[in-house]
Amino acid sequence: MRNGRGPGEAFAFDEREVNCFVDLFATRDRIYAPYDGELRVKEFFETPVERRPLQFHRIAVFDWDGHALERITTDWNIRAMCVGADGTIYAALYDNLSRVFLGRIVPSEGEEALRR
Repeated sequence: MRNGRGPGEAFAFDEREVNCFVDLFATRDRIYAPYDGELRVKEFFETPVERRPLQFHRIAVFDWDGHALERITTDWNIRAMCVGADGTIYAALYDNLSRVFLGRIVPSEGEEALRR
């Protein structure tokens, strides 16, 4: 995490601030966090809506000791998510026009396939 804000601190929307994560979900073995981490907040809000890149379309998966286990990339923005007992990821997804969909992210031999 770079240039984080503390509790109660407002966004600065300056050149240093980057988007971070939008949600967390945990199981007994793993922590899942949809994130961006690369997109500058100021640049994002200065870009016209129809040309904005995906914002929270990656999921970082960690163990409880903080070791990175997996990085999943989707074709959608993730608003919120949960993980079923079988490891299937369910998410509220949205596009740049703020249309919301319910999606399922299914592991497929090392790659992740998003099905809607």
